[in-house]
Amino acid sequence: MNVLEVTNRQKNLALGIAINYNYGDIAMRILVVAWLIFQGYTYTLMSSRPIELFAPIHWFDKLFMPTFPNPILWYSLLGLAFINNLLLLKNGSLKYPRILLGLLVLWINCIRWKYEFFSHVGHVMVLYHLLGMFVTRKNKISSEDPELLDFSKTIQWLYAGVLIGYTFSGLWKLAGLVYKFFWHPEQINWLHPMAMKLNSIVGFRDWDLSLAPVEYTYRFLVVWQIAFIIMLILQVVSVLGAYRPQITLYIALGNICFHVINSLIIHIEFYLTPLVLLAVFFPYHLFLNKERYISFKAEKTRGKYTRHYIDGSKDVFLGFDAWREYNYDRNPLVYGLFYFPGLSTFFSKFDRK
Repeated sequence: MNVLEVTNRQKNLALGIAINYNYGDIAMRILVVAWLIFQGYTYTLMSSRPIELFAPIHWFDKLFMPTFPNPILWYSLLGLAFINNLLLLKNGSLKYPRILLGLLVLWINCIRWKYEFFSHVGHVMVLYHLLGMFVTRKNKISSEDPELLDFSKTIQWLYAGVLIGYTFSGLWKLAGLVYKFFWHPEQINWLHPMAMKLNSIVGFRDWDLSLAPVEYTYRFLVVWQIAFIIMLILQVVSVLGAYRPQITLYIALGNICFHVINSLIIHIEFYLTPLVLLAVFFPYHLFLNKERYISFKAEKTRGKYTRHYIDGSKDVFLGFDAWREYNYDRNPLVYGLFYFPGLSTFFSKFDRK
């Protein structure tokens, strides 16, 4: 990137990350209220299962929930989690309630993992709370805060911890695709015309349901293959959404679509995770507190874009970067697409020609 001075640009990006985290964490507190209420139903559901089937499968289960919890313990810790969550809703700068809530969320969610099945249910909720136990909200966010850049980098590490699971998922699919293509071409891979439909057949049979309600969606086979390639690319680069805030929204929306399609078309249940991703990665900074940003005067000439700040500093962009930054400042919801890795290098080659 051809940038001569980036100090104020970095501050504005850090402000956006900090504002997003603050509002996203408040949204998470509201979501956790609903989640904790739902755990009352979860306990009732699990209580109806034969106690002989209860089988902790990993060290945390065996150490902290070796037997099915009695109602007093369950609802006492559920209430404690509720209180801590409300404390954080009121004052997100509290550290110890955040640590305790993270541990309680893990313990409460583990009840679904006690029947020799390490379920994906609630894993992103748990990740967010465990990785974010020490990432407290700031009561005041300002470009003059000397800790702003460090605070934003801490948030990015939290986001990376949440998103890297999707990168691993994409890499796993990519490795499987390459392996079958070169070593087992006779087997069905992800690009096979029947791959998605076979997944749906398995998913619906697991629930003993008819495939008829969604079978019509597989009449357009090429659409699913193209959708898989797009989703694969989005998942592989997902972790970069933590460090390149311009593309975070697209990464989140892509993974939300992935979960919704899995839930509706393949019948692999992902109900909580899309809500967590939406709460955490919604671009609040594009709609709220714009007065906190360092203002600038834009100057656009052919092949060059300059931001002039009131303190006399400036950002200078050339070529494709100039076009991208100029349009992003005008419409970030659309032109954030052009910050995906590789695009600047690709278009810069045409600039030189």
